[in-house]
Amino acid sequence: MPPLSSLAAALDGVSGLPAIALAIVAAAFLIIIADWRSSLLMMQLLYLALAIVSLRLLPPEWAVLRILVGALIGIMWYLSAYQLNRDRSRLNQTNTAAAIAQDRPAVRAKIVPRWPWLATTVTFRSVVVIMVGLGLFLTRASVALPELSPDADFLCLWLTAMGLLALALEEEPFKAGMGLLMWLAAVQIFYGNLTHDARMIGVIGALELLVGLACAYLMVARAAPVPANPDQEPRP
Repeated sequence: MPPLSSLAAALDGVSGLPAIALAIVAAAFLIIIADWRSSLLMMQLLYLALAIVSLRLLPPEWAVLRILVGALIGIMWYLSAYQLNRDRSRLNQTNTAAAIAQDRPAVRAKIVPRWPWLATTVTFRSVVVIMVGLGLFLTRASVALPELSPDADFLCLWLTAMGLLALALEEEPFKAGMGLLMWLAAVQIFYGNLTHDARMIGVIGALELLVGLACAYLMVARAAPVPANPDQEPRP
């Protein structure tokens, strides 16, 4: 395996605009798409692109740390989401079999979203992402972060905007947690390039792991299917 310095030198050609463009596209798709498998794939692409960008801004060891943090969070979230979908499928099969045996309609375990239906559509999210992107592109000259190149400056602003947008549009811990991770990624790029403080970068990486662990727990606690009682009188 080549040393990190040689690997960083080999990736220097793509650590600029190509990696930044990949990170921007991955962050946008995290807002737009709804499938959890595709979202996890986009999150891993985002962390990979951010690690390549970090090769130009920070020592290569921190790029490896970013990849490891993203991989650990992805594993935790995949296991939580996979377990929930498997348990929900088993419960739906049990309810269907019980309904057939009792000759009544089947009751499927599902979570009724409290968010407006319009905010869950792909078209609406795509339009919002495009509008936010145009707003940031037109105002990028007046919002300049110190010690960052224009491309890295736009990436930090984009990750911050997408993180806030995810928190505004989502009520599920899975996607809201991705918004928090994007916000922390922007803070790590800006603060790490500004001070090069290894301790603070490590603290931000630990915070990312804590956010990933907390969201994995909240996914299980909130989205675990609860069988409804078909004989219960509906509330007025």
